[in-house]
Amino acid sequence: MKNYWHLIKAYPRYLLFGWLHFFFSSIGQTFLVGIYVDSISEQYGISTLTFSSIYALATLIGSFLLPYGGKMIDTYKIRTLSWVNGISLAFFGFMLTQGTHEVWLLVSFVGMRFSGQGFMILLGSTAISRYFVKQRGKAISLSGLGLTTGEGLLPILVLQLIQGYSWQFSIWVLCTAVILIHVPLVRLLIRKEDAFQRADTLQDEVKGQDDLQNEDNSNRENKYDFLKKPGFYVANLLMLFIPFAITGMFINHNQLVLHKGWDMELIGFGFTIYALIKVVVSIFFGEVIDRLSAVQLLPYFLLPFAVAFLALALGEARWIAIFYLGMCAISASLFSLLKSAIWAELYPPAVLGTVKGITHFLIIVSSAAAPVVFNRLMVDASTSRQAYITFTAIILLLSVAALWLRRRINKGRY
Repeated sequence: MKNYWHLIKAYPRYLLFGWLHFFFSSIGQTFLVGIYVDSISEQYGISTLTFSSIYALATLIGSFLLPYGGKMIDTYKIRTLSWVNGISLAFFGFMLTQGTHEVWLLVSFVGMRFSGQGFMILLGSTAISRYFVKQRGKAISLSGLGLTTGEGLLPILVLQLIQGYSWQFSIWVLCTAVILIHVPLVRLLIRKEDAFQRADTLQDEVKGQDDLQNEDNSNRENKYDFLKKPGFYVANLLMLFIPFAITGMFINHNQLVLHKGWDMELIGFGFTIYALIKVVVSIFFGEVIDRLSAVQLLPYFLLPFAVAFLALALGEARWIAIFYLGMCAISASLFSLLKSAIWAELYPPAVLGTVKGITHFLIIVSSAAAPVVFNRLMVDASTSRQAYITFTAIILLLSVAALWLRRRINKGRY
């Protein structure tokens, strides 16, 4: 913990910048949108399957914008991109509450998914991972606690606001917070002349931090050489499963509680436990990544999710809801650390935004299909159980592939 305190004291502005982006991405994240499924479906006069289809399409459309977002991060100043994106997120959130037509819902979700879950995370994680080198794992861990805070607090807050007022009012509260807190703070935290702002102004400072990247990699003529490497695609295949499964499960929690005889209040409480576990895992493994590297954890980060699926397949007791979310928290926390750190370990800062833009695109494309796929799979208790067992087997196969990739990277053949 002492190392974390030293890092916070040395770079409080940059770490808070990262934290803010992870926290406010919650507004476009599936764990929060899932709470609104029934309410939004009722206002727009659609079924939950139609809702899932629109949500999936919006996620897919937003994902096609992310590679361009990555290029902007490599080119333009983070400070400007950040506050403009915050205003965009708030605008589409307000827009969501005002419509009754499916097209209006689609446009609102495209904006929220891109500005929130997509570009907000891409901005924060890229800025942090390319600036911090020797302490990257801890920096990402601290910044990622923003999302963990959102996961722990916002579901309970939103449920209270919905019960006391309306679902629209809860959205207005969240979007107003973006305007009044996020937008002013990012302009205060990052100065115009900070090297943190842009990849091209960062090169000298990165060298001063004893960057472990090879200098010849920093000066590649072809910015897209990484697309020729098979390891890039295997690594992305590993990274696709967690967002795919979490998106599918979380957006269909209304189906899950129906089959298991649970309620949304239990899920809301479970998210508090989920967040607490993520804090512990993130802090511990942030230090581990700095000591061992993100690559060494690749074969293991999916395994707790396999245990979660097995638990769902085998029982209906209320404690299983908490256990399931707890196991998800371990895998999700490791995934958050790895997806930010591993690319920074393998690629230089000058192309990191482009790399992460493409990988974010692939991740969101995979998660775009999840709402409809899981809605179909969770149509009844029997098909749900079969799906959980199948996903457990898939995770085991992916973990074997991760072992192969780790050996390849360790031999310098990535």
